[in-house]
Amino acid sequence: MAISGLAFPSISAKAQEKMRLKIQYSPSQPLGGMKNYIDKTSMNGWGAALDRTINTNWHAGLQVGFQDHYKKLPRQLYVDGEQTVSAVQTRSIQVVPVQLYGSYYWGEEGKIRPYATLAAGGGFVRNDLFWGQFNSRDNGFVFTASPGAGVSLPIGRYKSSMLQFGIQYNYVPYRYEDVENLNTLQANVGIAFPLR
Repeated sequence: MAISGLAFPSISAKAQEKMRLKIQYSPSQPLGGMKNYIDKTSMNGWGAALDRTINTNWHAGLQVGFQDHYKKLPRQLYVDGEQTVSAVQTRSIQVVPVQLYGSYYWGEEGKIRPYATLAAGGGFVRNDLFWGQFNSRDNGFVFTASPGAGVSLPIGRYKSSMLQFGIQYNYVPYRYEDVENLNTLQANVGIAFPLR
């Protein structure tokens, strides 16, 4: 009884070392149809992930992100049927992806390691179009997929935490009125550290 009581905490601690939390800053550039609607680079993006080490090369987990895209147009005349409106138009789109992902790391732990990742899941979309003080809104939930690649640099005394630099392509097949697809190219700068 005493032996199993001593063994259990060591197994639990070993399992906990395999869990990792990642936090990142993620600016993104609209592409394709999204760029036709909002062409500005979004500097308001972030992400967080919780994953588990399967072996020295493979990691898998759950990630969530946030991207806020915004564009304000100068006052102009808009024609809708028989109505003409003079207004300042503001376009605002937020995307919150929630995805399962897997990553493959080349090289040895504790060294500089390139990696490739693939994520897929769903995304909450909020699309606001303001005409001065009036606005129209569409909320939706769509499929999302995000392949990416980067490099991981070990830091800290035991080199168990990592600085990560990468890029990823976000495929978001959303359509509503003048908006077709919310695809972006995203840069990621973050830190990953083990949970003990």
